Amino acid sequence: MMACLRSTRFSFPDDSGSIFIELRRRNEHFIVSERIPRLKVMRNINKGTLQEAREVWDTLVHKHEDAGMRRLDLQIQGFHEEG
Repeated sequence: MMACLRSTRFSFPDDSGSIFIELRRRNEHFIVSERIPRLKVMRNINKGTLQEAREVWDTLVHKHEDAGMRRLDLQIQGFHEEG
């Protein structure tokens, strides 16, 4: 089972693409994903605890905000089960 715990999306300053940042739980592991479809890049960071994963997620979000990226949607927080 995989569950999405946090998710947000940013736009490049020139609106040429999006960046997705997600925090998911898969069984006993927490995974922070950063996807940049325009560049065909996906990076997964595995963490053992929710606290460590939240810190990575927050760091990525702040990095993109500081770089001038525009947040396109609200941050989703909570439990959303995926098949």
